[in-house]
Amino acid sequence: VPFFVLQDILKTSRLFPSSNLNEMIFAFFSYSIRRPKEFWEERKNLDASHLLDLIRKTFIPNQTQQTEEEIYNNIFCCSSENTCFSILSHTKKNVQAETPSLIGSAKKLQLRGMQFKQKGKFETPLDITLKSGVLEIPKLTFDDFFSSLLINCVAFEQFSMRCSTEMTSYVTFMGCIINTEEDATFLSEKGIIENYFGTGEQVSLFFKNTGKNVAFSISKSFLSNVFEGVNEHTSQGCHVQWAGFKYTYFKSSWACLSSCAALILLVLTMFQAFFTAYPYFRPPK
Repeated sequence: VPFFVLQDILKTSRLFPSSNLNEMIFAFFSYSIRRPKEFWEERKNLDASHLLDLIRKTFIPNQTQQTEEEIYNNIFCCSSENTCFSILSHTKKNVQAETPSLIGSAKKLQLRGMQFKQKGKFETPLDITLKSGVLEIPKLTFDDFFSSLLINCVAFEQFSMRCSTEMTSYVTFMGCIINTEEDATFLSEKGIIENYFGTGEQVSLFFKNTGKNVAFSISKSFLSNVFEGVNEHTSQGCHVQWAGFKYTYFKSSWACLSSCAALILLVLTMFQAFFTAYPYFRPPK
């Protein structure tokens, strides 16, 4: 139902003649979307096409909000070299070709020196940042309500020609880092995911299926800097080798003990070789 129709119905209503429609909607959804009162107060004047669009916009961080003109210019682009439809004209083949070049899963990134941390202060679950090799992700309470919301928001963003794609970017990002059940379990242990949806495998399958074959461009994503930063941090550097070394030799208490025992044995062997050879090169007088 178009949003202006709901507003007109509210204006003619005798029960709530002077109420703000956004405030009424937010009061209803506040039971499922836990946010402080100030959060809803800042968004009471949001414009939207319909109810789903309004709730979707509450998840978009303020610093990434775009005007309709900016969104339209991002979708259709003309350049001196060529004239093209942008991300919405990508074929499924092009989308699939781009997907492997996004970022690795959480466990693979950890092996490459990336650290994961639950973000303390955040505006919305989409407020993901990367600082000094630490990927800070807001806590996600993942349940049937939020999964249904994500599916509908992604479908709306893919269908609408004048709509930004923040929710699609978020689902794609989460689909990258939650590739297996092990990734979902790892993020749960880090306090990033509070899972009321099902098993870790079900969470992984949800994000992979929801983000499958969607029109998505890294360069036009509001998370483009995060994608770029993660790839850069995990591509090279001493921290990458050190992270791999720690995982190989210190991933468990038994592996750590074995590595320490081997190191001690190596040191003792070196001492033995030294004291055996020393009298030969420096015979006593």
